[in-house]
Amino acid sequence: MIPSELEGFETYIVSYSGGKDSTATALWALENLPREKLRFVFCDTGAQWPENLPYLKYVEGKLGVEIDRIRAGDRERPDTRDHSVFRDHTNLFDMIRARGKWPNARYRYCTAYLKRWPITLYARSKSSPVLLFGQRKQESKTRGKMPQYDPSGNKTGVPIYRPVFHWSEDDVWQYLADRDILPNPTYNYANRANCWCCPMARPQELFNFCRKYPEEARRWADLEIEIGHPWHENLSIGNILARAEAQLALFKQPLRFG
Repeated sequence: MIPSELEGFETYIVSYSGGKDSTATALWALENLPREKLRFVFCDTGAQWPENLPYLKYVEGKLGVEIDRIRAGDRERPDTRDHSVFRDHTNLFDMIRARGKWPNARYRYCTAYLKRWPITLYARSKSSPVLLFGQRKQESKTRGKMPQYDPSGNKTGVPIYRPVFHWSEDDVWQYLADRDILPNPTYNYANRANCWCCPMARPQELFNFCRKYPEEARRWADLEIEIGHPWHENLSIGNILARAEAQLALFKQPLRFG
């Protein structure tokens, strides 16, 4: 049954990240909205966990849908703060180099330029669109203050509806399990299937990434040195990588006995 807030739209756009909440949102949309009016879109930041893209293919096959991949720069962006710095860059690695600083909790330009604007411009190219986000109020105090339905779309100008807004984390996992959907393997190493170097990520999550993908982590640690600015004010990827490599070295030592 279509919620009353969603009646009258021509295009229902599911913002898909590969995480559990957006996967539940995609399933909810398929079960409650006209399939022919659904679109699924993934914003590629160039910094997602390596497991994300194979998981997208798994979900496409499991649900029988096609997920559009979009990037910053696919469509011309309007002039906004720092726009001239980011105009020619389509991934987080290049944006950090151009700005000379990593994003932080106060200024997450990565979200604005690599996610919000690409999906906003994608939505505006469709007929009578509404965006479906997998945001839940239990995730944070900030999200708890959001409305489930925002006809103004806040900073996007496109109406936003959050189908799983009132769900608990357990509700989401049970919903996926009931429909035989495997979780993203990223959850073996992190609490969120997002950019692994997100400014909101926990240090342990970066440690797990550095231990599993040391070569990719080295690329970002070198960027810290190049621009003279660490991932966090008092914590660098370089230091986390050094600890991870030291731990990995323990397993390369010859056996003392046997």
